[in-house]
Amino acid sequence: MNRNELFLDIISAIEISIFYISAVFINEIIGNKYSIWASLIYMIFVTALYSIALVSKNKKIWLLKWGASIPFSYFVLQYFWNTHYSIRALNWVFPDYGRDTAGGRFAGSALFMIFSVMCLICGIITFFIKIKNYDKFRKIQFIVTLSSAVLIVCTVLILEKQFPSYGYIISHT
Repeated sequence: MNRNELFLDIISAIEISIFYISAVFINEIIGNKYSIWASLIYMIFVTALYSIALVSKNKKIWLLKWGASIPFSYFVLQYFWNTHYSIRALNWVFPDYGRDTAGGRFAGSALFMIFSVMCLICGIITFFIKIKNYDKFRKIQFIVTLSSAVLIVCTVLILEKQFPSYGYIISHT
């Protein structure tokens, strides 16, 4: 494996982290603002992106991508925690809602479990996929996953600018 391939595999691992972690938070907004059906459609879309990013030349590269995505996921999750993304999003959807409750987390937890199982199943499937013309696929994979990851990051940042501040939420509860 040369440096360019390794770099692209690390980029894929970062994309996998972005797809998985941000989907949990964006899905919560979609579920609260629209419907559970819209959430399921979004989960299917992100699971497809997750799978495309995980497709690899061989099992060793697959393990590298998946394994490297774990520490990157921690950093992506830290962003969402440190910005209080979830509670701010909830108060954006339902103005002056206040703090999140344990009961309100039940539906989100169920959707998270469904999403995780979907990603697990697709991840196992991609572990066994062999692409005949991998070099051509790799170019398409790179364009699709990178542009999707950039779009998701932009969406997360644009949405966050719309949310009420955490200080405002805490001071009004």
